[in-house]
Amino acid sequence: MQSFTFEDETFMIDRARTYRLLELMRERGLSRLRWMANLHAKTVDEELAERLVEAGCVSIGTGVESGNAEVLGRAGKGLTVEGARQAVHTLKRAGLEVRTFFIFGHPHETWRTALDTVRLAAELAPDQASFGIMVPYPDTEVAAMAARGDGGYKLLSLDWADYDKYLGHALELEALPRPHLELLQILGYSWLYLRKAGTVILGISI
Repeated sequence: MQSFTFEDETFMIDRARTYRLLELMRERGLSRLRWMANLHAKTVDEELAERLVEAGCVSIGTGVESGNAEVLGRAGKGLTVEGARQAVHTLKRAGLEVRTFFIFGHPHETWRTALDTVRLAAELAPDQASFGIMVPYPDTEVAAMAARGDGGYKLLSLDWADYDKYLGHALELEALPRPHLELLQILGYSWLYLRKAGTVILGISI
C-alpha cells in the first residue's frame, strides 16, 4: 500500500484526537505514505495544515457549499465566505492539494446567489472542484421543505435513482428550474477551469 484515504467527513471534529492520530502516524513511519482526507473548512489553521503535511497528507477536501454570504448563513454550518477563502489559502500555502465541494439549489437560491458560487470557485482556484445540485435525502430538513414546497422548492421525484447530486433529477426551485441548475453546473466547471488556464474570451481575461 502506498496511499489511502480517510473517508470520515468529520476528520477534525475532535482536534486533540486528530493531532494524536497524526503524531502516531509520524512515530510509526506511516508518514512515508501519501494520503488524503476531508474536513470542515472552519477547522483549518496553519498549525493543522503543517501537521497534516508532516504526517504525509497530500490532499484535503472541504465543503465550501456556496459563495453567497446569506446562503451560507442560512445553512447554519458556521462557515463564512471569508472563512472559506482563508481555509483554502492556508491549505495551499502548506503545499496541500485542495479539493472543494459546492452545491447549487440551497433554499431560496437564485441565479444571483448561484453566480456568487461560480465566482468564488473561480477565485479560489482549487486543484479539483465538484459542483453538485441539492438532493432531498430522506429525513433531512431539505426533504421536509421540498415536501411542503418551502424554500422555493419543487419535488420532482421520489425515485431513489434520481437522488444523485451530480446526475440526478429529484429537485428544482421556482427561481431555478432543473435545466437552469444543470446549466449552472456546466458554468461552474467551465468558468473555473477556463480561468485557471488563463483563457481570454472576447478580450476579457477569465
